[in-house]
Amino acid sequence: MDFAGGSWIFLLVILAFIAAVAYGYWTIKGSGINQHGWSDRDRAMGTGVGKDPSADLRTWTHGTGGPKRKRRMTPAERETAKAIDDSAGDGRAPARSARAASTVQLAVPVEESRDHVRGPADAAVTLVEYGEYECPYCAEAAVVVRELEERHGDDVRLVFRHFPLRGVHPNAFAAALAAEAAAKQDRFWELHELLGKSRKDLSADRVRGLAEKAGLDLDRFDADLKDPALRERVEADIEAGLASGVNGTPTFFLNNVRYDDDFDEAELGAAIEAAREVVTA
Repeated sequence: MDFAGGSWIFLLVILAFIAAVAYGYWTIKGSGINQHGWSDRDRAMGTGVGKDPSADLRTWTHGTGGPKRKRRMTPAERETAKAIDDSAGDGRAPARSARAASTVQLAVPVEESRDHVRGPADAAVTLVEYGEYECPYCAEAAVVVRELEERHGDDVRLVFRHFPLRGVHPNAFAAALAAEAAAKQDRFWELHELLGKSRKDLSADRVRGLAEKAGLDLDRFDADLKDPALRERVEADIEAGLASGVNGTPTFFLNNVRYDDDFDEAELGAAIEAAREVVTA
């Protein structure tokens, strides 16, 4: 078949366009990315930024990159990381890639006097969660964590730190402030549980109703919400999270080592047991 010179050029352009579209489609398909921009694996892990497509993480949170200081893993942390990797279920590739980065350990150590802690100070495993109250994955994880706390008893202590994604979940930061106001009345965990179960409606009126349900003095609660120290406390958690390489919610650390596999009961439970064995061996 004969084509004039211009027709050949036109045909080549069309073929190149089709090839580019096909390549892009199969590249995306092969990576597992779905219509929301995150892979199915990301949806089951704490590694995607809140599991919601949006702009830059630092725009959503604080606006800075947090402390830039990095440290090497201690021998115990390296052993824990290996044990966590080895605990990955059959047919699963352990998430070594995230821990290969330089900021994969908990940058700010747990302090009983500052952090929100549930469980004994001498527990073999400290599970730190960076989360927020509008994240659906945090709600799923909360159920799993509760079950694992009950299963492991005094071997596990839970630490919750705030990481609200303000550009994605508009009420998350205010909910974190409410939790901190509850903490001033020694009711953090009571309101924390209620907020997590009410993620679809965290309007100011709803949160105030939850505060009453949690047994808070509402006049004091209202006054404490205006305390700038609460905002500073939440911002400090965010900064600490960024310094630790947190890039989504929920993100977990087991004895200072970031956990990047599924947070279902079997996978996370196996990782907790592996971390416990490192300590008790």
